[in-house]
Amino acid sequence: MESHEDPRSTRSRQALIDAAVELLGQREPTDISVTDLARRAGVSRPTFYQHVSGVNELFAAAAISRLTAMLDAIDTLGDDLATVPDAIAAMVSAFAADREFFRRALLGPSSHDVFHAAVALVADRLHTHALMPIIDASTTMAPADRYEAIAAAEVWLIGEWLHSDDADDTGRLVQRITDLVFTLAGVTTSPQPSP
Repeated sequence: MESHEDPRSTRSRQALIDAAVELLGQREPTDISVTDLARRAGVSRPTFYQHVSGVNELFAAAAISRLTAMLDAIDTLGDDLATVPDAIAAMVSAFAADREFFRRALLGPSSHDVFHAAVALVADRLHTHALMPIIDASTTMAPADRYEAIAAAEVWLIGEWLHSDDADDTGRLVQRITDLVFTLAGVTTSPQPSP
């Protein structure tokens, strides 16, 4: 039997996610309350709690929503290894463009949930990409473990960069992630990003 979600419920949840994205772009997570989020979303506090257990869960949902949209927009990874540095550069540029939002999401009170959800999302993207059979053939590590290790390392490096004073040094971050991805993938030479 097919279930149909109430469109009002879908709209309310999306309004809450949009409110969290907007407010995280403006303020620190500790300065955002349930009341702020409900008011910005145009819903009541009971409606807020029908959709999420608290602000941390909503911040995690907002971060994953934003990360998913970002990855969808920059999915430039082709079917050969030479495209990897440019795809990483595009990802880093997208993080840099929305640095404060992602810094707050990845380093705020919901950081544990955001980190794990981001790793799962990136690992899933790696798993479903056409390039992965090339990488899978280069090592004996189980593919799912490798994708998760690569994703965790990428997310960790980006989180460290977001927290650092190195905001302008995106080239160094791109090179670090590229080297790390190729090392974990078992590839011995890593191409350089396009100038």
